[in-house]
Amino acid sequence: MESQSIEPSSTLQTISNSLSDIVSEISNSVVAIQNPSRFVGSGVFWRDNIVVTAAHLLKQEKEVVLIYPNGNSHPAELVGIDPGVDLAVLKTAAQTLGVPSIRSENHLKPGQLVTAVGRGGDASIGACWGIVSNVSGEWQSWSGSTVEHYIELDMRLSRGFSGSPLVSVDGEVLGIVTSGFNRRKTLTIPSITINRMLGPLMEKGRISRGFMGVGLYP
Repeated sequence: MESQSIEPSSTLQTISNSLSDIVSEISNSVVAIQNPSRFVGSGVFWRDNIVVTAAHLLKQEKEVVLIYPNGNSHPAELVGIDPGVDLAVLKTAAQTLGVPSIRSENHLKPGQLVTAVGRGGDASIGACWGIVSNVSGEWQSWSGSTVEHYIELDMRLSRGFSGSPLVSVDGEVLGIVTSGFNRRKTLTIPSITINRMLGPLMEKGRISRGFMGVGLYP
């Protein structure tokens, strides 16, 4: 009886190659972010000369350094920050890297495959792969900030991945991932929230919100 060789799964190989191609393509838009007082994170070009990242990486730093794919360092200015949504906006005069395709509406479902693409301080690129584990409707953060979708990921972020873009299997950016809300969960600031807040943050540097409270004094 003639033995038959078992061919590798073409489906798995196709998925593997597709994910690798997505990481390679989106990596051209991803930078590492360094500042004197915090650890390294990642960011992604959202517009020409504009990088978005997670606010907890920066706090109130005014000057930060972007590390490009070729290893070169370029200064950037923190022009807007909203800790309530964990979103920060940086502006640089250096050459803009490619701006990726950004999905304006996030029609995500639990179980869908997603990839986070981050860059280390040595300019190396990395990827974290997982699935969407939970998608809710609109929710409010501790500061009263509105986020259009609660997107929880079954994904363990590697060091330096906060602020990195979350990418669909179609190669579109769905938002940026962060562990700033909850250290035990990986959440996403969706692109629809970023697009809504980007203009006001660039114009005023922060988001003004009304609040009610009681002041006490001796």
